Amino acid sequence: MQVPHRRSEQNRRRDTGSVYLTPEGLAQLHLQLTEIERGLPAMIQEVMRTKENGDLSENFEYQDAKHTLRQMHGKVASIKARIARAVIIKKDASPSGMVEVGSTVVLETNGSASGGARKRITYEILGSHESDPSHGRISDRSPLGALLLNRMAGDVVTLTTKTGSREYRIIEIR
Repeated sequence: MQVPHRRSEQNRRRDTGSVYLTPEGLAQLHLQLTEIERGLPAMIQEVMRTKENGDLSENFEYQDAKHTLRQMHGKVASIKARIARAVIIKKDASPSGMVEVGSTVVLETNGSASGGARKRITYEILGSHESDPSHGRISDRSPLGALLLNRMAGDVVTLTTKTGSREYRIIEIR
């Protein structure tokens, strides 16, 4: 006999791997968790208040309050799971001289996929929960981040996308 599952459980991605976080990122998760948990009693009170408004099957306020409470409990569970799987990124220079999570990498690349002026760009390789490409923070799981891992200064990597290929030369690893 097969155990029934909610559709939301079937669609939920089960990620059980390590969560790479900076000390600041871990502190931010703890802060989020504290804020959400602080608001839960008020949400529970709202569910109790709206439950008294009559027929639960037609009580939109109750259904909405329950939905919001379920979402907050889901966020709490998600944050706690990330904290439990957290691996703290040390931002000191890599003793191996290789790119690893936490490294800052200076790259030289041609300006566009079709060629152009060479330019230097700097990326910090972080976990996917703290990546922000517009601020020079890319994930170790991103196409470029994955290509750079375990490479050394002087290595050239080629990133191929739908729009073409681009070469990156590793100038410096910090």
